[in-house]
Amino acid sequence: MPLIMANDARWTTIHGKNRTHSKPLCCQCFAAIVWVLWEIVHGHGQVRSCYVTTTCHQNAIEHNFSGIRIMAESQFLAHPFPIMATIDMETIIEALSSGPEDARRWLTANRANDGYADISQSAWDSSLAVIHGVGLDKVRLAGRTISPNFVNCVWRDSEFLDLTTDGHFWGAGNEWHNCSFTTSVLCLVISPQNLFAGCTFNDVVFEGYVACETLFESCRFMNCKFESLRTIPKRRSRWAVGRMASLGSSLQFVGCEFHHPEFRYCVFADSVFSKSRFVDPMATECDFTYINSDHKWWPDSTQCDVFVSHLDHVITEIIAQLGNDSPAAKSLLRYRNEYVCGHTFSKDYSACLYDGTVPDPDLDVVEGIIDQVGPRFGL
Repeated sequence: MPLIMANDARWTTIHGKNRTHSKPLCCQCFAAIVWVLWEIVHGHGQVRSCYVTTTCHQNAIEHNFSGIRIMAESQFLAHPFPIMATIDMETIIEALSSGPEDARRWLTANRANDGYADISQSAWDSSLAVIHGVGLDKVRLAGRTISPNFVNCVWRDSEFLDLTTDGHFWGAGNEWHNCSFTTSVLCLVISPQNLFAGCTFNDVVFEGYVACETLFESCRFMNCKFESLRTIPKRRSRWAVGRMASLGSSLQFVGCEFHHPEFRYCVFADSVFSKSRFVDPMATECDFTYINSDHKWWPDSTQCDVFVSHLDHVITEIIAQLGNDSPAAKSLLRYRNEYVCGHTFSKDYSACLYDGTVPDPDLDVVEGIIDQVGPRFGL
């Protein structure tokens, strides 16, 4: 099993999965890696693969050797050299995607002294993998953009810090127990058939969050912002999260606490707030018409039609760029008045823009404005 070969004290070749890496290496770093590999082979437990990162003190070059395969009864042990041993991103995805048993073994073998398995290494935005049916206890994920989706996974006592998402991460059927989310921007996330129990959200921004059959139970939201929150009604005959059946709404907050939350452009149709407490909530241009709450926590002044707010912002931008007398501004103003007066209930205003009265160059500008403004309102 060729793990490491030294051509001389300056160069080291490590054989990995389907590739070979050659990097400049000083004697100290080379000795450190040899020591770690020795500990792996002669240690106890199981390690399927490893990733070694060490900073070369001789030339200040960081050596990253990815995808080393070590099939042995082994585990990292304490050693006196200044290096860090962890897992490469590709190997993390392989381990978590290969099944619950392999994932469990990997997490067990890669826990730090505080009991957490840190899966933050490398770029999580490089994969669109779907990780399915895995139990993840005491996992730490920090400082990454998340592109993979987790489906039917159970997370317990895990930490998520400084994350960003763009429509990924919260796949279908997950459970999150006693997890913490901190200073993260969750953009365009969905959470179909997800359960969040006893979780904490600190300084988290939810942008364009669309929830379906999602239960937040005994969760705390501290200084969180919700922009363009929407719900999708349940379409199946049975509830995936059984204890949602009694309240019957597609998005449920039960026994939750909200400290200084901000809501903007949110539509609370098919949403329920039960036994939840609010401290200094703020709401701007939200639609509370069909909200289900056991007490009123929002001021009357915040009630509005979010679709009309969207139209107003689009019209304002059109006037700023094309002028008040432009055909596009006049057409959309006319449509807005018809909608507000109840002469039309359709929210498709494309007909008034593509009736031949708006020049093509103006249409290009309008389409750019709609693309820019629309996502802020969940449209």
